[in-house]
Parts: sequence; C-alpha cells; structure tokens
Amino acid sequence: MKHLITTIFLFVVISMNAQIPTVVNDPQANASLTSRITQGAMQVKNGVAQLKILKDAKDALSKVNNILRDVNEIEEIYELQVKILNNSTNSVKKLRDSKLFSAKEITNINRSYTLIIDGSIKSLDALDKLLTNNLFTMEDADRLKFIKEIKGELQERYVGTQALYLRYINKAEERARQNFFKKNS
Repeated sequence: MKHLITTIFLFVVISMNAQIPTVVNDPQANASLTSRITQGAMQVKNGVAQLKILKDAKDALSKVNNILRDVNEIEEIYELQVKILNNSTNSVKKLRDSKLFSAKEITNINRSYTLIIDGSIKSLDALDKLLTNNLFTMEDADRLKFIKEIKGELQERYVGTQALYLRYINKAEERARQNFFKKNS
C-alpha cells in the first residue's frame, strides 16, 4: 500500500514539476563548481598516469610487498575521487532540475559540493607530494598510515556527498508534498 501511495505521489510531483517556474541559476556559482570539478578531474587524470607508472614499477619491484600493497590503496583513493566528482555532478544536476529550489538555495548547494570537492583535492595534493617525493624513502609504517588517512578522508567526503544529496532531496520531496496539498485544499 505504501509503495502504491509513493508511486502515485511521485507521479503527481513529476507532473507538477512541469508547472513550476524555472529557477534562475547563479552562473558564477555554476562556473565555480564546474571549475572545481574540472580541477578534480585533471588531478584524477594525473593520478591515473602516476598510477600507471606505479603499476609498471609494481612488476619490476615484485619483491617489495609493502609498496605493492600501497599501490592498491592508492588506486582505491583515485577511484574514490572519481566517485566524489561523479556523485557531486549528478546530484547538483538532479537538484537543479527539480526546480524546487530558489536561485539562492542552488548557490548554497553548489557551495556545499564545492567545499567537499576542495577538501578531496587537497587530500590528493598531499598524496601527489608523497608519490613524487617520498614514496620509496618513507618508512613502510609511516607511508601506509599516511595513505590510509587520505583514503579515510576521501571515504568520508564520498559519504558526505551522499548525505548532502539525501538532505536536499528530502527537502525537495517535502516541498513537493506541500505544493500538492496546497493545490488540493
């Protein structure tokens, strides 16, 4: 029964979206978010190139088990960054397209995702410094600890993008329900 009510509700919300006026987007906030996403994508591209070098080195250094373990951890870090960028991009687009947020709210949404992306970019900057300067000279325990910290930070940021989306989508659903009941009162 709940599923049927939810389905009917979603159908009504979708059909109401066609009647809601278009929100004027803040081009500066969108440009800033796009710039940060582009920067993050470039870091991922550079990181993937570095990862290829490390994978090539992995074959040559098969006796160095600890570094091999680190390469796998680093690969997971870059995969997390890709997930953060994709989730942020898709979430902002869905929220903007819902037309249930004002231009100011869309600017705040963009700003929230930009903060998450900025934090992940800083983490990758620190990882890049490790990869270019200290990967083979650090003690195994220190290197592993550093890599795991960065991975943990990126995991938190990825979860943050998901939580942020849920927060805003719940707000959108609440507004859609209110609009529905106002029209039917």
